[in-house]
Amino acid sequence: MVLILGGALRFYHASSLYSVYLPRVDQEEGYYESGISLLSGRSLGLIPDFRPSAFRAPVYPVFIALVESAWTHPHPGHVRWAQALISLLNVALVFALAAELASPWAGV
Repeated sequence: MVLILGGALRFYHASSLYSVYLPRVDQEEGYYESGISLLSGRSLGLIPDFRPSAFRAPVYPVFIALVESAWTHPHPGHVRWAQALISLLNVALVFALAAELASPWAGV
């Protein structure tokens, strides 16, 4: 029940922000545009926040390109849904691991 409720909340949040860039997330629009540029066969261009300690800079546009390659028309909402799905899978895997190692209550 906890996984179902958490999944519903994650997907509700992703769908409510389907077409909106979040101003609080640093350079979100730049990452998305870099991913679309990579998908269309161009170079990554200017990747925001590129410094040796920030591995998100080269990885996030590649993730966006992989997600958008499954769709005919790219849209930022697709990436939000993919992130919600990955988040839900992470919670489910942690639950399964804890339940296997200890008990179902440990998973909860």
